[in-house]
Amino acid sequence: MKITMKLRKSMSVLLCVLMLSALFAPCVSASEDWIDRNNLFTDRMITAESMYHLVGGVTERQVTFNNAAKSNQIKGFVLEVDINDANTYVKAMYNDGNPDNIKRTTVRDQANIFENKFGHNVVAAVNGGRYDTSNGAPAGAFAMNGTVYQGSWNYPYFAILKDGTPVVRYGDVPMDDVAEAVSGMEMLLVNGQFTGVSDNNVHPRTAVGIRADGSLVFFMADGRQQPESCGMIYAELAQTMKALGAVNAMALDGGGSTTVLTQRESSDSLELRNKPSYGAERTVGTSLMICTTAEPTGEFDHVAFSKDKIFCAPNTPVSFEVYGADKYGFRTDMPSGGYLELEDTSLGRLSGTTFVSSSKTGTTNINYILDGEVVATLSVEVSGEADDLMTQAFKRISQAFANIFNLIRTFFEKIAEKLGMQ
Repeated sequence: MKITMKLRKSMSVLLCVLMLSALFAPCVSASEDWIDRNNLFTDRMITAESMYHLVGGVTERQVTFNNAAKSNQIKGFVLEVDINDANTYVKAMYNDGNPDNIKRTTVRDQANIFENKFGHNVVAAVNGGRYDTSNGAPAGAFAMNGTVYQGSWNYPYFAILKDGTPVVRYGDVPMDDVAEAVSGMEMLLVNGQFTGVSDNNVHPRTAVGIRADGSLVFFMADGRQQPESCGMIYAELAQTMKALGAVNAMALDGGGSTTVLTQRESSDSLELRNKPSYGAERTVGTSLMICTTAEPTGEFDHVAFSKDKIFCAPNTPVSFEVYGADKYGFRTDMPSGGYLELEDTSLGRLSGTTFVSSSKTGTTNINYILDGEVVATLSVEVSGEADDLMTQAFKRISQAFANIFNLIRTFFEKIAEKLGMQ
């Protein structure tokens, strides 16, 4: 009996270790200065990152943060929006576009209505501001299509002014010049300075910021999913927005509302990128739509890969896609005669559009060759050790436990929502 109990305890410890180790991603080398890595919160570091172009030129990034002890992992999502671009603009949305029709709907439903009913081309959408959880009515500022439907209630708000300028403001600033607006939770940065907002509760977060050049940066952090993604306190969110280059920044609604949808280059649909804490998209009050007036030209301009980097372990297959795109990122036919070529075949092989790594580690590129020239490149990094059968089994078990935990958490979150808590 004692031997059995010791064995069970040992297996339990081993299972926990493997569950944690399986969920922490190895570090990916930084390639761009899109974030100030020396200005992250406390001992936070970037352990994984990827970048995608969206239709219309908006940039999406996915980033994973962790501390030195690998005990506080956070999965984040960044949207960089140049609204100085003639084709790009941001709009506020509510339910079906009729503020008199009080109802909560998902960001996806609002985006679909925005496209189908009003004719906009939405390339990204995020959740908006405060709302009454009982019926979805906006709480605080809301303006759409040049009409202010509701004042600020002294809450801060994000707005697009009638001249196209984006602002984040305290609630005591009049809204006479506002075209689009949603309310906020807290001001995070004002003129480059931290507001000192304090909140030690760790939650999923959504924030919007304005850089010195007038461009917008949105940041979303998943949370309530330990150890996969723990979430952030407001101080961490503010520090992250500063590291992303924001001069002024504000927290939007967070918690179960945090949602980000994007339409990547050469795609024709909006896809959910983050993992909402309910396990599915939550119905919300307002949302923000990032749109483009660019239209498909039908003329091939460049080759696009479905991902910017392959990062995998040895002896692992990874699939990708290759598209033709016009100058705005809309899909086109591929010209004939092109082909894929792996630079270093000692690191693996290509089987159509699947890269199968060998047992060797290192970096290489997958090139698309057209008319004898490299016209597109997909970087590849093979790192770590291949999973043996035992590790694969434990990973499956750990995922099963994670799924059960998520179901339990979702159940209690829904109860909290019915009680009017966010």
